[in-house]
Amino acid sequence: MAKQYITLKQAAQKWKSKPWYIQKACDAGQIPEAVKLNEEWIIPADLERPHMHIENKGEIKEPKYQHGD
Repeated sequence: MAKQYITLKQAAQKWKSKPWYIQKACDAGQIPEAVKLNEEWIIPADLERPHMHIENKGEIKEPKYQHGD
């Protein structure tokens, strides 16, 4: 029997997360058995949500402006 896979969007719905977060976790190797197929990640359908931790490296935050700046 062939293994069943789901898309990032489907995994996000299943795990109550965001597709971009799951993509970053896949890129970081944090989702076991995830496979990149034609530039898209697919995830085993029977996989329970793994522990994922994506660091906020290099993110530029916009400065908060005060009234009158």
